[in-house]
Amino acid sequence: MVIFSIYIYLIKYGTEEKFEVTSSFSKPKLITKILILIICFTLMTFAANKVLDSSVTIVEALNISSSFFGVIVLGIASALPELMTVLIACWKRKVAISAGVLIGSNITNPMFALGLGAIISTYTVPRVVIFYDLPIKIVTALLIFFMLWKEQIMKKTSGIALIILYLIYIYFRNRYYPVDF
Repeated sequence: MVIFSIYIYLIKYGTEEKFEVTSSFSKPKLITKILILIICFTLMTFAANKVLDSSVTIVEALNISSSFFGVIVLGIASALPELMTVLIACWKRKVAISAGVLIGSNITNPMFALGLGAIISTYTVPRVVIFYDLPIKIVTALLIFFMLWKEQIMKKTSGIALIILYLIYIYFRNRYYPVDF
C-alpha cells in the first residue's frame, strides 16, 4: 500500500505538466448528480441481493460448480454496469473515464470488495480459483500492461484478442475444472 501511495503521488506531482480542473456545474446541479449517484448505488445493492438469491437457486438446481457460475455468469453480470459506463463514455468521447472505470474496478474488486467480504465473513476459496483463475487473472493483467505499455492505446486487434482469450479461458475452465476442488 505504501508503494502504491508513492506511485500515486509521483503520478500527480512528479510531472512537469500541470492539470487544471474546471467545472461547469453549479452547486445545485452537482448536488443533484451526487444524489442520483447515491440512488443508483442503492438500487444496485438491492439488485445484487436478488442476483445472489437467484444464483444460489440456479447453482443448487443445476448442480454446477459455484465458483464456475460465479466466475462466468456473475462475473459478466457484475461487469455489465462497468461495460455500459465504458461504452457510453467512449460514445461521448470521454476515453479517460472509460479506461479509469475498467482499470479502477479491477483494482477495487480484488482489494476492497474481497477484503471487505473477508472482514464481514471469513470464507474458503476453492482451490480451482487459487490455482487456475487467479494465475489467469495475473497473466491477463500482465498481458494488458504490455499491450498498453507499448503504445498506450488499446487497438481493435488487441480487443479481439482479449475476447478470444476470454472464450478460451471459459472453455478450459469448464472442460478441466467443472467442479470445485
